[in-house]
Amino acid sequence: GISDEEEDACPNGGDGNSDGIKDSEQQNVASFHSQDGTTYVTLESGPGTTLAECRAVAPLDPSGAPSEVTFPYDFFNFTINGVGPGGAATLTLYLPEGTDPTTYWKYGATPADANPHWYEFMYETATQTGAEIDGDIITLHFVDGQRGDDIPVQDGMIIDQGGTGRVKDELV
Repeated sequence: GISDEEEDACPNGGDGNSDGIKDSEQQNVASFHSQDGTTYVTLESGPGTTLAECRAVAPLDPSGAPSEVTFPYDFFNFTINGVGPGGAATLTLYLPEGTDPTTYWKYGATPADANPHWYEFMYETATQTGAEIDGDIITLHFVDGQRGDDIPVQDGMIIDQGGTGRVKDELV
């Protein structure tokens, strides 16, 4: 859903993940503008998967957002196809240099609560799901139908709406 022109205009000559191949030529990589249109972000899912429905969006229920967190790029929607029912998937999110997020939040259903709600999505060893943050690069770990997948049934794909943030007390 992202035009080649938009992807080709991203940093590094259209190679947002710096792998030597234009993002517009890869089905598992997508580069696009942030919600405010001021910068680019890049998503990369694992080998054998494809990305769809990638876009920057405002959160579905901003009234319930955690007040202690700022979301400088709002949220990102994406679907990872080709995971396989109950399978695991990883997505790497490349943010602009100097972003340095400290948290990742989601708004959606979970296996424990079918009603969409806000929850922090940091890595949990027990579920092997969640976000690991290393500077401006976030690695998101998913298991089809589990915590983090917005449709908590095993359907062979991961659907996400989540956003990187910073806790307000940690802002410098």
